[in-house]
Order: sequence, then structure tokens, then C-alpha cells
Amino acid sequence: MNKRAARILILFLVFAASVGVFTHLMSHETTENATDLDAASLPVLYMKTADTTVNRMYGYRQEMNGVTTRENLTPLPMDRSLTLEIDAKGQKIINVTYTVESTDGGALIENSVLKSFDEDGSYLKADFQLETAILMNQEYTLKLEVAYGNGQSAWYYTRIVQRNGVEVGDYLAYTQMFAQTCLDKTQAEALVPQLEPDETGDNSSFLNVNIHSSLDQISWGSLAPTIVQQPVQQIKEANETTTSIKQEYMISAQDENGQTEYYTVSEFYRMRESDGEIILLDFERSAQQIFDPELGVLTKSGINLGVTGEDTKYVTNTAGDIVAFVVNGDLWCYNRSANKTIRVFSFRENGSMDDREQHGEHDVNIVRVDDAGDVTFVVYGYMNRGNHEGEVGAAVYYYRAERNVATEEIFVPADISYEMLKKQLDRLSYVNKQREMYLYLNENLCKVDIETGTTTVVRESIPEDCFVVSESQESIAWMDADNASSAMNITVMNLESGETQRFAADDGQKIRALGFINEDFVYGMANDSDILKDISGNEVFAMHTVRIVSIDGTVKKEYHQNGYYVTGVSISDGLLELDRVVRQENGYADAPEDHIMNGEQQSQELVTGRLATVDDRREQQFLLEFSTSGKTQSLLTLTPKYIYSTLRTDLTMSYDTGSADLYYVYGKGKLIAILSSPAEAVQLADENVGVVLNSSQSYVWERGNRQQGMRLDETTMPSGFQSASLDENVLKESLGDDYELLNLTGCTREEILYMISSGYGVVVKTGANESLLLTGYDIFGNSWLYNPATGETTALSDDDSDALFAQNGNVFISYIKKVKIE
Repeated sequence: MNKRAARILILFLVFAASVGVFTHLMSHETTENATDLDAASLPVLYMKTADTTVNRMYGYRQEMNGVTTRENLTPLPMDRSLTLEIDAKGQKIINVTYTVESTDGGALIENSVLKSFDEDGSYLKADFQLETAILMNQEYTLKLEVAYGNGQSAWYYTRIVQRNGVEVGDYLAYTQMFAQTCLDKTQAEALVPQLEPDETGDNSSFLNVNIHSSLDQISWGSLAPTIVQQPVQQIKEANETTTSIKQEYMISAQDENGQTEYYTVSEFYRMRESDGEIILLDFERSAQQIFDPELGVLTKSGINLGVTGEDTKYVTNTAGDIVAFVVNGDLWCYNRSANKTIRVFSFRENGSMDDREQHGEHDVNIVRVDDAGDVTFVVYGYMNRGNHEGEVGAAVYYYRAERNVATEEIFVPADISYEMLKKQLDRLSYVNKQREMYLYLNENLCKVDIETGTTTVVRESIPEDCFVVSESQESIAWMDADNASSAMNITVMNLESGETQRFAADDGQKIRALGFINEDFVYGMANDSDILKDISGNEVFAMHTVRIVSIDGTVKKEYHQNGYYVTGVSISDGLLELDRVVRQENGYADAPEDHIMNGEQQSQELVTGRLATVDDRREQQFLLEFSTSGKTQSLLTLTPKYIYSTLRTDLTMSYDTGSADLYYVYGKGKLIAILSSPAEAVQLADENVGVVLNSSQSYVWERGNRQQGMRLDETTMPSGFQSASLDENVLKESLGDDYELLNLTGCTREEILYMISSGYGVVVKTGANESLLLTGYDIFGNSWLYNPATGETTALSDDDSDALFAQNGNVFISYIKKVKIE
């Protein structure tokens, strides 16, 4: 062997050895650090009401913000007795400390320790009684700290309220009966009198079933399911008139090959009792399939995700052969070229029926998928298991396809419920390639350095209506103003490059951010003289020009038509739909809609998602379709290992209401919205058969919970209301510090009668220079109006009242007493 050949051989051996050492180290790192998700370990708690186990509570590792933990309601009997049940899940329970406090956390009412427990089947049970009297019809938080194991603690929450005449036993029995009866086509006939089938009912999907669906659809069509995890009822609302209950369970069904499919089911019931009979007022059911690649999911054109919604999240790589998607809280990746699926992240264990793994209060935001199949994603919400079990927050993960390992980069903790967290992170939770995470929290734009965990506030005090985000979340824009109608400047920012662009209004004009088409920014311009209020006091922001611009300020498209004004836009698939009006002597009138297309569209999507009825048994399903045909069998399925980080941010995501009066809208078993307008809150709650609470978590309005008739004495009301003034300053001064003013302009007469039923008068505009005080209503269809000029109270029929109030803009002003809990 000559010297040259010897040197080549030596270099080759050194290279081979280096590769071997590197591979060994990589393999060693993976073997040493990568693990499966730790099994769930926390006990599960329940309350027992009317001899029924209800209100399942999952444990938190830290104390939570009481305002946000509004997961269920436990009615408190007049003797203030309660029963707690504990599913210890193999843990040794030492004691339970219970604390009753005001829902805003401002006042401690009572606390004590439960040390002895009885056996109640497979559960531990403790009966206890509150010693302290509480206010009627006022919610409180019952916080339960469970000491278990070896010096460990977990916290659990339910609401309690004491109300006269509230019994929920029959309602609980009814919901159990309803779910079971729907499984038998013959027995389901008995439900017909309770249903309201009509043309508004959706009979095409198990994801959207309601009281207006057909009996066949409500009784599961041709699916023929079996319950495999029994329903547990969550009492959401209970008052003297109606009760709302949500229940969740799991079903299974057999496909055409005899394989088992699994679905999670959520049902909402709203009921009232009449002459000893339960009347079903509202019913909604949503069944979502758990994705399983073993069920023959491949099609010639792509992959079938099963029974799931059209809002299913999915992101593809630039080559269009890899797609990541989220179904029922699980993140999957389908590599079409390699013909394999990867369950990138899931709290579920194959074959497990542990209810803690099925808890659905989390979601996944897919940030990006690269051409190697690597996925950057954020898991946020309640962590069912793993190293963050029992915590609420957001974890940034990076999945490396070559190693089949998902690495946690950082964890951002939170002390608020999943519902509150979702409202914020759905808006913005973007991770750029420079390892920076952007969040919109409590109206602040925050940047988290993933390397160090430090947080920087990029911009403070951006009101929600002044902040817009692109669909990819890569681009954002904010208006430099207190509200969306007063902005003179807008800043646009690309979160990948950090590049910003500023747009300004001319003198005598205002500018408004409208959104993004892809990453191109859309904004509008309005003359100050064209920004008017309609008869109901609602502002019309009439824009004479709408522009689509790139991040560098280049105008892609401009819309302007003489005589027409744009009042709003909707953006979909590169199309900008424009709501338009024309100017008239007394304001604006609606005009036909118009639209514009973005001048430079992205190339056609290589992967598209759509709903389709693939078979009659499962009805509508969601398909991901590729532009070319592919394999339909021999699909390989992988499950990665996980590497955890100990890095946590210096930020804890919380909910800060500041000094603003906010109104919380709850309906159909969930948080619908948080609004600054009580009128908008009432209208939204009415649409969703729900309730409105204020910042102190006192009831402002409840759907359907009012007396049949009520007459109030105007002389007992604050002076501003006795004079039927429409001047809010006058009204506020007369209320003092004990009451809260509510401008309910835009609501209907039916909606504001709740205020009368609760004992509060309502000032109503009845003419150009006239206002009266609404003081009552009766069962005969009359509204009673007090005229301070004459001192007389007269009746007006409901139809005449509706016409009079609407003609004058439905201007209503009322008030409620501020609840002070000491």
C-alpha cells in the first residue's frame, strides 16, 4: 500500500470513527433524556348532589385565579350542607382544606379542614356543613386543597350559590335518561314530545346536533354507538326557573371491518320544570372522533380525519407532502412520501380509559412544518399528564422527525383557566425562527426569549379592538389609540423579520386596521365628518377608502367608489368582502356588498381540507386532499419520545381586568366572551341562552330567569331614575357608590324586563325630547311606564311598547346594586 492510499485509509477511518462517536452520543442523548409522558397521578374530586355524583374536578398544582375557575356550580341547600367525593387514583389522602371566598378573591368567608372520610363505593366521602351564612343569589368560590401522598398538594374549584326553590335532582335524572334513551331507536320515540325538529336542524353531522335535529339524528342515525365511559354531569347554571347541565362521555362504534372507533361526546341541556314535568328548552350535542390511523384512513387523494369540524387546524410544508393536523386535542403528522403518520403529541395512552387523559381543556397551535418533517408547535391549557401535570400554561415544542423526538423548549405558566387562556393565545402565540415567542396578554404585546425565559413588553396597552393578527400569526398590527375609531397611526410588524411599517391618517381623518390577506395588511380611511352615530347610539365608521399593502408599504389594491362607504370587511381565501352604506340626510342606509381580490395571491394550496359525506354511517367527515394520488395501505404509525426542559419564563400568564368594567358572557356551558359593553353582553347571552356577570362575578342578566309580572315603586329609586333622565352623569351621581350604571341601549324590551324583575327601573327614550321610566310588566302583555312630568303611571301593550322603543332607538338605561362581601 503506497503512502497516499494509506493516508486516505487513515482519514476514512478517522471520519468513520467520528461519525460513530457522534451517532453514539446522539443515540445516548436520546436514550438518556427522551421518555414517554409520565402517567397522570392527581386525584379527581366530585360533589354529590341529590344523591348523584356530579361536577368532576381536576386538580391544579397551584392556586388559581378564582374569577376564571367557573367550571361548574354546586347548589347549596338552605342548611348549607355539602358532600365531597374523592377518587384517590391510588394516592393516600391525608386531609382536605376547604375555603369559601368571594368569586373575585376579595373576601374570605370560611375555611376548615376535613380529616376523616368514609368509603362510598370506590370513592372516599366527606359530609360537611358551612357554618357561615352567605348572601342569597350570590356566587362564591369553594376551593379545596387536597393534601396527599408524601407532602404533596393539589387545588380544586367549584362555585356555590344558595337560592330558594332550586332543586336539581330531577334535572340530573333527566339528562342521564336522555343520553341512554338515544342509544335505542325504539325507546327514543318517547323523546319526540321534547324535540323541536325543523329546517334549521343540521342532520348531516354528528358534530352539530341540537333540539331542532330529527329524531333519527338525535338517536345517532346509523352509527349504533355504545357508551364506554359513563356521563358525568357538570351543573353550569341553576336558578328558580331553569337549570343548565353539561355532560361529557365517550362512545365506541364498529366500522365496516369490525374495528372499533372512539368518540368523545359533549352535551348541553337547558331545562325547566312545569307541573312536575321536565321541559327541554335547549339541547346541543357534539361528538368528535379520536383519530386512529389503524382504521383505514388513507384515500387515493389523501387522508380522512373522521368526524371532526371544518375548523380543523392543519399546516403543510412547502413541498406539500407533509401535513400536521390537530384532531380532538391530539397533534398528528402525515408524511405522504414516507407513507407514515406520527402522533406528535397526545395526552391519551393507547387503550387507556383514564378520564384524566380524556380531559379536553387544552389545544395545540401548529406554528410551522418544514420539508424534513420537523414541527414547531405550542401546547396550551390544562396539562393532563407529564412533567407539567395539573399546571395551566403554554409549552413550546420542537419535533425532530429524524430522531422521532419532541423537545420541550420552554414552559410559560398561567394562573387562569383554560377558557380564559384560550381567549388570549388563540389571538397570538407565535414562535419565530429566532426562538422568540410572541403573546398578546392583557392588552400587552409580549416577547419571550426561549433561550433565557426572559420576557419583554414590546408594546403596552393595545385595546383588543385595536389589534389584528394574520391567519398564520406571522404578521400583526396595532392602532395607536384608545379605541378603534380614534386612531391616527397604525404600526404593522412581521414577527419573523422584526420589520415594522407605520401608516398614518391625513388631517381630518382616522385610520382603522381591518386585518390581513395572507401577510398583506388591510386598512381603511374615514373622514372625521363621516364617523356618525345611529339612532341607537351605535357608531358608524364609514370608510371612503380601503387599501391592501405589503409590509414595505407598497399598495397592492385600493378600493374607493364615490358615494359609497365601507363599514366593515370579512376576509376569506384572498377575497375581501365589503359591507357598504350610502349617506342620507339623517345618517346612512345599507347598500349592496362589494368585494375585491388581492392582486398577488399565494400559489394554489397543495393540500386542502373539506367536509364530505364519505359514508352514511359516520355522515360528514373531514378530508385532507393532496394534488396527486398516493398510497392507500401499509401506513406506518410512530409515537415519539419527549425531552423536557426545566426552563420556565419569568412571566406568569394571568388575567388583569384593570379598572375597566367588564362583563363575562357564559352560555351553553362555556365562556362565550368578555366585553366592555353591558348591552352587547346581554344580547350575546340571550343568543346563547346564557348569563352575564360583572367584574365582581355578580349576576347582571340571566336568560329566562324572571318573574311572570312585576310592578316597582318609582319613589324608592335613585333620584336620577325618578326623573327619567337620559344624562348618564346625572344618573351616576344619583346612584352614588352603591350601584353600577348599565347602558343597555340596543337591547330588546324582552331582554331589559329582567332588570324590572330584579327590582331595578329602566329609563326609556320615548321621543325626541322625552323619556319615561319603565317600572313594571304584567302577565297580560302590558308594560307600565311612569311619566315624571305628570306623576302618572300608564300601561302600554307589549306590541305598542316594542314599536315605540324601537322607533326611538331602543335606548335603555338601568342599574344594579354593587355586591360588597366582607
